[in-house]
Amino acid sequence: RGQVELLTGGFYEPILPIIPDCDKVGQIRRQTEFVTREFGVVPTGMWLAERVWEPQLPHSLREAGVEYTILDDIHFRFAGLDEAELNGYYLTEDIGEKIALFPIARKLRYTIPFADPEETVEYLRSLASDSGANLAIYADDGEKFGVWPETYKHCYEDKWLERFFAAIERNLDWIEMTTFGEALALTPPKGLVYLPTASYSEMNEWALPARAIADYDRFVHDLKNAELYDDNVAFVKGGFWRNFLSKYPETNLLHKKMISLSRRLQENRDRLSEDTTAQIETHIYAGQCNCPYWHGVFGGLYLPHLRGAVMQELVAAEKLLQRALDSSDSTLTDLDCDGHDEVIISGNSGVAVLAPGRGGAIIEFDYFDATKNIVDIVGRRREGYHHKLLERDGDPGTAKSIHDMVRVKEEGLEKLLAEDSYGRGLFIDHFWAGNPSVEQIQQNVAAELFQLPLEGYQIESLDQLAEGTRLMLSWQNEAVSLSKSITLNNSVSAVTVEYLLSNQKEDDLTGVFATELGFGSFPFPSGVSSLFAAARSRLNLEEPHALSKLSGFMLHSRLYNFGLVVSTSAPFELKSYPLHTVSLSEGGFEKVFQGIILNPGWQVVLAGGESLRVTLTLELAGGNEEDLLQRFREYHSQVVS
Repeated sequence: RGQVELLTGGFYEPILPIIPDCDKVGQIRRQTEFVTREFGVVPTGMWLAERVWEPQLPHSLREAGVEYTILDDIHFRFAGLDEAELNGYYLTEDIGEKIALFPIARKLRYTIPFADPEETVEYLRSLASDSGANLAIYADDGEKFGVWPETYKHCYEDKWLERFFAAIERNLDWIEMTTFGEALALTPPKGLVYLPTASYSEMNEWALPARAIADYDRFVHDLKNAELYDDNVAFVKGGFWRNFLSKYPETNLLHKKMISLSRRLQENRDRLSEDTTAQIETHIYAGQCNCPYWHGVFGGLYLPHLRGAVMQELVAAEKLLQRALDSSDSTLTDLDCDGHDEVIISGNSGVAVLAPGRGGAIIEFDYFDATKNIVDIVGRRREGYHHKLLERDGDPGTAKSIHDMVRVKEEGLEKLLAEDSYGRGLFIDHFWAGNPSVEQIQQNVAAELFQLPLEGYQIESLDQLAEGTRLMLSWQNEAVSLSKSITLNNSVSAVTVEYLLSNQKEDDLTGVFATELGFGSFPFPSGVSSLFAAARSRLNLEEPHALSKLSGFMLHSRLYNFGLVVSTSAPFELKSYPLHTVSLSEGGFEKVFQGIILNPGWQVVLAGGESLRVTLTLELAGGNEEDLLQRFREYHSQVVS
């Protein structure tokens, strides 16, 4: 009937500007091929994920066969165009490659479906002209029509959608419905335009640091109170999408892993079979899905199932690359582009990323047999919207834009608004004064004698040994010296860390030396994962625990049928707690279980010149719970009854 026009786009909905050019073109061509195969038409227009625009995009879009895309009107306002000039499409180019750009009317984005249908009709009437050449441009998320809170009742039970279509039908004598492709063919462009980097207004705000978001909100509030906002909105820009990568180090690491894998695939295409190349490419494309690379009013980065699914695709790509190339090596490189080198150790069973600049922590540990990064964990931080949780009031029970809602999924969430002072990972070292409680550690208020989690450690050597790869690190001040040896076995399925802590003063050195192990909730989800230690049965991951006189413990995921065993050279006290974040999603503020933090620690009483030496080994293995427990018993007969 000619009523529907199908669009192309990135097949796995990537943020196009942040992926390699070859993947931009590949993702779009894959979507175009899918639409052509399934529906028998070749789409020429595309939906740009989250409308994240950067000026160099036209070159890649044209190479992929795209003739036009659709952006928010605010993109055009940032370029200096007036609202009255946005009743048609414009052309832009990059290095001579030209595409058309349609500006989505902000008014329509907010009246559909949140205002009475007649308000939309009145807006359309304001655009009507004798020539009939003006375009009213609308494109938006389908979630607004039944998925967002209260919108199902609003759109269907209260019949907003039916009333809206009826209102349009009553006015078809002066409203002509058309598709983008028809408008492109039948109406001339309004001119040439060059747009700055931008997304929709809310995304520009969310990309700002938390402190800047508070300042931005205050500024917008002042402008509205002074009745200056509506006339000057084009000059209130907010941030730049790419700053999500600096705002969230976890996102940055995910992104840089994706970039590294894409580059490695291109460099090794001639060494891989066509089938293997296609499989790896698919995993990388899926690993470019935008959902966990940002965060705003939606869970995004904070939702382990989204973040973990994308990480899983990248681990799958790396597994295929490693095994196809049969390569095991160690590399010193600034993987995350933060100015500090990381050590990447690769083997047939996994990959580990060590960060000497973060105290020698392992910030990524991929286990190929389970296709998981066991350190897939996000820490707690201040967010620009947390003040709304503390100040919330009003009735959420009416349909409104998702950006205006303040809801909570459970009471008491404000008590969980702790803020971490360091990034999470494996083997993050602490030296606590006294013997802090689990609650003090969990709230990040335990007194640190030395700020080890924040310190960069000196690389002494990186050696390839018969048993694996060893990284030697050191740290010292006038009071203590710490030597840290990290050895990954050849397959990269086990790691042994040896500490030598020495008192360099004449006075006694006392406290608790501990190493923190943070495991993500995607590889070890609550309810189907268990902690085993001492003569106890399963321990709930979402409860704090304090256990003494241990020589090891085991963590197992029944869902993914693998686990890990930790053993030490000296008895320790284990303090563990769940790591929860408080973030926003479509349903409101919610507590999200990010993972479990385990702190094996040793009481330290060292006279001047004395030292403490301890060794800790972490082994990964596949198998069911009972089989791994049996192996655990063989090493630690006193640990599990």
